Order: sequence, then C-alpha cells, then structure tokens
Amino acid sequence: MWQEEATLVRAAQCGDVKAFQALVEHYSHIVMMRTYGSTGERSAGEDLAQDTFLRALKAIGSLKKVESFGVWLLMIADNVCRNHAVRRARKRHI
Repeated sequence: MWQEEATLVRAAQCGDVKAFQALVEHYSHIVMMRTYGSTGERSAGEDLAQDTFLRALKAIGSLKKVESFGVWLLMIADNVCRNHAVRRARKRHI
C-alpha cells in the first residue's frame, strides 16, 4: 500500500469521486493484467476491468480494512473473470 492509499480509500468511501479516480489510475494496469490474463482477449479484458472498478465503486463502503484495498480489488477482478468464464461456458453449451 502506498502512503496515500488509505486516505484515498477513506475519501472514496465518503463519496469523493476524484479519490476513487486516483485509485483507478493507480490500479488500472494491475487489474487489466489480471483480466486480460484471464481472457486472453484485450477487448474482453478491458470490459472486465471496467466491470471490476464499477463493482468496487458500488461496494467500497463495505470495505472494512482500507489497508487491504488492493487485495480486495483483485478479489473482485477474480470474481468478475470467473463469472465471465461461467457465462461463456454456458453459451457454448446452449
């Protein structure tokens, strides 16, 4: 965790959009690497990264340990990727 992160997370939890944007800018490459790695497709990876940040924005108020924001965010990314894989598998079997 970089020094400002906890402050940004707390501000984002209070509705500060600029604070959340700073977190997105910091973590966008890491999340994109995770989602792209899961799909192997740039376009799908970008969509899943965006979905990850949207879900994080909606749920940031429930984050209890602001120090674990990065781990929490990557868990969201992993869940988004897993859900995407399940949807793709279902479509192939229809």
